[in-house]
Amino acid sequence: PRAQSDERSNIREIIAASGISDRLWRLYAYFWLVCLVFPIFSLIQTPRQGIALLFPILGLILFTVAYFRVMWTHPLNDGVRTRLGLATTLTMIIGLTILVFVLSMIYGNSFLWLFIGVSAIAGITLSFRNASIAVFGLTLLTLGISVAASPGVADANWLQIIPLVLLVRGLGLDMIGFVRLSDALRELQRTRDQLAQQAVIEERLRMARDLHDLLGHTLSLITLKSELAGRLVEKDPLIARQEIHEVERVARQALRDV
Repeated sequence: PRAQSDERSNIREIIAASGISDRLWRLYAYFWLVCLVFPIFSLIQTPRQGIALLFPILGLILFTVAYFRVMWTHPLNDGVRTRLGLATTLTMIIGLTILVFVLSMIYGNSFLWLFIGVSAIAGITLSFRNASIAVFGLTLLTLGISVAASPGVADANWLQIIPLVLLVRGLGLDMIGFVRLSDALRELQRTRDQLAQQAVIEERLRMARDLHDLLGHTLSLITLKSELAGRLVEKDPLIARQEIHEVERVARQALRDV
């Protein structure tokens, strides 16, 4: 229990050092669910029935559940990469990418806005190298689908494509940067703990040396005076008694010093 309490205390210190509280993290992470507005608005504009309506709704629900699962807990409070595992993370990102691609092919480019959330998930769950590759790939995929769906490069709606591509890239890079900050803060905390332990060890060694030097001198003096008193106890009892009193005095002084 004490170790768990210390771990929670360390995590709170790391979160405080990051400047991003749990509440601020959730506000920032959940704000980007605004990307759901565009596909939902598209579905409202073009009424559909049956499987044509059920499939995109299930797709949006699946995307939202995956996003909440990753973004619910502060990354510093619960290592999302450790919690999910690499295999689960890759499966989720690839599955969401295929889902968004299929939805955009069937129901229009408004579903490409979901790539913003997929990019955020990739940025926060993958290692720096893999996350960079994933975010770059998602950016190119968003750009390619957007241009391919247009009549031509010149006729493409660049006022919509450019902000979308920048957001896919930008939020992914934001999450990568935050994860790198988190890793740096964790490493800093580990270093501080190690330095604190080293300081305790050094202080104990210093106290041990001081105690050794103090008692070593005192015990040597007690030993010599005890031997002297032993030799004088028959020859000169008075001096022997004085030596015994001196041994007692030195011993009491050593006790006070300790």
